[in-house]
Amino acid sequence: LISSRSSRSLTCVTMNNSNTNTYYDRQSFPDLVANLAAENTKMYNMRQSYNGQGGGGYNMKYYNYYQQSTPYVPQMYGNCFPKQRYAPYPNHQFGGNINVGPTNYTIATNHSTLPQPLLTPHSQQQSQHSSLSFQSASTSSSTSSSVCQLPDHAPPPQLIQPLLPAVLLSGVPGSGIEPPDQKEMVVLQISNLDSTIEEHKMHQFLMCQLKPITPVISLTIESPSLAKVKVPTAQCAKQVVANLHRKKIGHKRMVVSYIKDPSSAESSALRCQVAGLLKDVPFCSLPINRFRELFQSRFKSSISVLDLYRMPDVCAITLDKNEEKHISLQPALIDTLKNSSLVETSQHSVPYCMHHFKQEKEKGWAEQEIEPLPNVMMPINQLQALVYSLLKSHKNDIPVASVLYCIEHEMQVKIVPNDEGVPLEHLLCCIRGVQIANNSFGIKVLSWMDHEQNSTKDNDDACSVNLRYMPKSPSNEFLQQISREVVELIKMSPKSTMKFTRFIPAYHNHFGKQCRVADYGYTRLIELFEALSPVVQVMGDGENRHITLTHRTQIRRFTNDLLKILRNRTNKSILLSQLPMVIAHTQNRPFDVTDYGVCNIFDIVDGLVYSNAITTKLQNDGDMLISIVKRKQTISELDKTSVFAGEVVELFRKAPQFSILFKKFVRSYHYHFGYQCRLSDYGLLKLADLLEAVSGIVEMEQTNDEDRKIYLNYQVGLRIFAEQVQEIIKTFTGKPCTVVRLSAILHIHKNQYGYQLQPSSLGFSNMYDAIKALPYTEVFESGGEYMVISHLEDPAFRMRTYAVCMVLVEFRKARVPLPELLRSYQLRFKEFLNEKNICSMKHALTIEMDKGLQTVTMTALMKFVMRMVQVVKQRTSISVHDLKLAMTVSLGTCFEFGYPNLEAVLNAFSDVFVAGGNSTFISDKSDIELNRDCICK
Repeated sequence: LISSRSSRSLTCVTMNNSNTNTYYDRQSFPDLVANLAAENTKMYNMRQSYNGQGGGGYNMKYYNYYQQSTPYVPQMYGNCFPKQRYAPYPNHQFGGNINVGPTNYTIATNHSTLPQPLLTPHSQQQSQHSSLSFQSASTSSSTSSSVCQLPDHAPPPQLIQPLLPAVLLSGVPGSGIEPPDQKEMVVLQISNLDSTIEEHKMHQFLMCQLKPITPVISLTIESPSLAKVKVPTAQCAKQVVANLHRKKIGHKRMVVSYIKDPSSAESSALRCQVAGLLKDVPFCSLPINRFRELFQSRFKSSISVLDLYRMPDVCAITLDKNEEKHISLQPALIDTLKNSSLVETSQHSVPYCMHHFKQEKEKGWAEQEIEPLPNVMMPINQLQALVYSLLKSHKNDIPVASVLYCIEHEMQVKIVPNDEGVPLEHLLCCIRGVQIANNSFGIKVLSWMDHEQNSTKDNDDACSVNLRYMPKSPSNEFLQQISREVVELIKMSPKSTMKFTRFIPAYHNHFGKQCRVADYGYTRLIELFEALSPVVQVMGDGENRHITLTHRTQIRRFTNDLLKILRNRTNKSILLSQLPMVIAHTQNRPFDVTDYGVCNIFDIVDGLVYSNAITTKLQNDGDMLISIVKRKQTISELDKTSVFAGEVVELFRKAPQFSILFKKFVRSYHYHFGYQCRLSDYGLLKLADLLEAVSGIVEMEQTNDEDRKIYLNYQVGLRIFAEQVQEIIKTFTGKPCTVVRLSAILHIHKNQYGYQLQPSSLGFSNMYDAIKALPYTEVFESGGEYMVISHLEDPAFRMRTYAVCMVLVEFRKARVPLPELLRSYQLRFKEFLNEKNICSMKHALTIEMDKGLQTVTMTALMKFVMRMVQVVKQRTSISVHDLKLAMTVSLGTCFEFGYPNLEAVLNAFSDVFVAGGNSTFISDKSDIELNRDCICK
């Protein structure tokens, strides 16, 4: 073999560089081809004689190596190092089972009259013990057989990479191998062969090319430029097309195509169409070029001259005086067609309804054609009612091309075309329980969908957004990339519709590469689209063909767009009336529902009922609420999420501006805590969902940019900064209640934490307002500078605050006038307070105006703390778990107060609640009780 991949393969041609072309320069080009094939065959003979363990005389060592490698087939024309063609289909090797190897088969070789080079003694000895014989398979070759041998200058057999040859399949008694099913066999036509190459050498070369690709049932050379090969399955046929189509042989490139069965219903329909068209023209005869044009115009499909030659019982092709080809209807059929059709069948053999379609009388025989279905603007449910009635009256199927005529005559309904709408043929496919398919005559008909197909369609998960558009299976493994590319290309077209003839150039312009249909095992673009039928719908016929996305794909696309919008909204929901405006803002273009293949937004929203990620709910005002389905977390997962909220606060405490980039969160978490953030521990699939679960603690920027930030909730940020201010004052003055300049605090904070805190990180426009909002902190002006004092660790201030709260609780009113509160406090505690003292307790008390009178009320945090005091008072001690149950504490209860969980609240009020035993820190397993020195007790 000759290969450009390694210098080792080069030794198969010569043993050193000095005489690289010595052997081949002496030979003619066809002889070179034959000897290359002989090398492959001899290598396979040599491999069979190896008596491996468990192989029955089969070289399992070389065979297993072959299974893992892609064999290289030498090109017939050009230099010895051609570029290997990319082939997307894997090589299906024969004999994968150790007990079912190539030793169970008999393969025939072409009889060759070429002089055979002598074998080396080692090769002759091995060939005598070969268990596999080769005999001729060509119809034109002699019955005598000869073994293909290596040339006399060939290298030792060990240097030849093994190739698995194609085999002529047949059942072998006792082998356990059944012959392939006749129905599954596929016949391929290989045309445009180089006619200068002799027949038996062409046969030998084609076998050499087919060996690594597929098993071969038969190979016949029908003419110098035409051959036919029969392979076991359609998948094997695709491999042949993918590897050999347009491959150069001699001075020409091979053309591989499928051969239609002449006895099929599709061929019978073609005969009917040819006969019917010839019957309508004068004298039943036309120039063949004119006939093909009319055929294309009337039936929206092309017909080749070769197809016409294959129906001599229907038409005759003759030459006139100018040697121009004419086609005529056979005289015997002229009278027959007047009385009966050419094919007796219950199916439609013409692309229109025989009962309702009427040709226009004012048009001549050359103008008769079926107009393509128009665009319309109508809801699916209205069209569904019409189609259901039509199918019942038309014996369950209607030719698609004439469905408008049937609706107009049968239902007395006139459908008005609208260029701003959606193609009617696409809307027909959107109707549940109905499908458009080709019948056995190749005619597009509208019919009922099978129950199993309909059930599969209804139960399809339309919002599996991370899956490929094509379902996974071995047969379409290589179609998934092209399916994604097709979706990307079509959805950018107006109304998600593109002319069939525009696809190839549009694909090339968009992706910068050619769409080579043969790479996927097909010879025509329409065949590729038929394989992509779950994704792409081909509408119309002939020159009027358009492609669009199927309704199911459009629902998936709409669901993807909707999920992106919902995930960026705070409440993960949106009203249907707001959806067009939001989609237009997100996609930066006006919203047009026809881009999703429907005329009414309710038609595309109806597809969400089968989604397990999005739910819809009708509101009282007739609007619809669309929201993301949230999975309910287990108790264990909720507890872990509560712990995670505390970890987030700890992580962000020292982060610059209390924020971290979303894309760096996982890495920062890992670096800080020393273990990974595993989403499965919290019962969630995405980091965004986990951060959403603790949205009262952290917030996320509502953008799709990669640089979006996660930041602490402003209330949490104020609490954390108040603790940092207290720490700074205590560290640099030695006393927690010392008055310090604001500028000094900010300077020390910058040096200690490495960044200048911005007021926007705390939700304010200037730092003075931010400091005024800090809990336990007072700020006032003195000597032209702002001075700050913190009461966070001032026991007297804290006890005074609890005392005021106890007085408020005794009033049993939500609001108490400020003068009345101050008087009651003075009577009970013999201490005078003023309005300024109450304002300094802003973390616990709030002064509001009510009917012109100042009233005082407790903040939500202090109300919660005083409720806990009342619960703990009723028992000597209580566990944190029981306290959660008694207070009905949920995951987000403490988020409202700026704390991640109940344990954080209890530890923040350590002068009120203490842990039982000798523990100084309250955990989720602690028993708590009231502090004996607390005034609340």
